[in-house]
Amino acid sequence: MACLAHKAHVLDGLAELQKKKDEGLIKAIGISGYPLPTLLRLALLTLHTALHTQLDGLLSYSHVNFQNSAFTVYAPRLRERGPVGQLLTASPLNMGLLTPTPPQWHPVPPESKGLVAQAWDGGGNMLSVCRTSFV
Repeated sequence: MACLAHKAHVLDGLAELQKKKDEGLIKAIGISGYPLPTLLRLALLTLHTALHTQLDGLLSYSHVNFQNSAFTVYAPRLRERGPVGQLLTASPLNMGLLTPTPPQWHPVPPESKGLVAQAWDGGGNMLSVCRTSFV
């Protein structure tokens, strides 16, 4: 999100969506797909720029699970400073990382994949329970 042109495109897109919402053509506006700091920055920009509105929703994925809990740090900020209407999280299995056979394309370092493989080899049943009951 360092690129000012990119930020302008996102804010322009959100402004168009707000027009559609004002016309009654859509119910809610949300964002997803960016790193957590960028999602927070976009929520703040939406509120404190020409839009002067809060986002209805924000979806973050792979940030609340057995391996990564970063969303728990950002959720209060998004609620208080954003504010964002609904905060949603997805991918409790961290894009397949916490499965018996993580995908080759997963962006974590090979060491992390190795640790997951060791956990499955040494007691996969427990990992299976832990990964979905973490939150």
